[in-house]
Amino acid sequence: MWSLASVAQGGNAEVLPVAIIRARCCEILGDSAAGVKRDSGLFLLGMCSLLDVMLGRPMAAALADLPLAAEIRDALVSKPNVARSILDAVIAYERGDFDAAAALAERFGLRTETLAATYGDALRYARELSRDVLAA
Repeated sequence: MWSLASVAQGGNAEVLPVAIIRARCCEILGDSAAGVKRDSGLFLLGMCSLLDVMLGRPMAAALADLPLAAEIRDALVSKPNVARSILDAVIAYERGDFDAAAALAERFGLRTETLAATYGDALRYARELSRDVLAA
């Protein structure tokens, strides 16, 4: 996370908090979703979901030298899989497209209320993390 923070500081400062929120949402939803194994790398998926923006490079180029699980790499380059569906649900919710977010969440057995609670938790997590970083 700290490596990504240093990368993001060179560009758009607003990108890192969004990536942290996505990371936390993906992690929590992955823990609750049907068919997703524990420690699936979904936190990393969310953190890296804006790596192309942070680096100012196409996603495939940004991922070239990173040792990522195939499912996470595929999800980051928009290949359909469960991880990508979770990320898409989070992005839809973040953009206020609640109907699309709910439909995507239902694909892996989650209710809309779970998505809303998860996003709220992720916002608190990002705020606390930012507060800790600023205090250090």
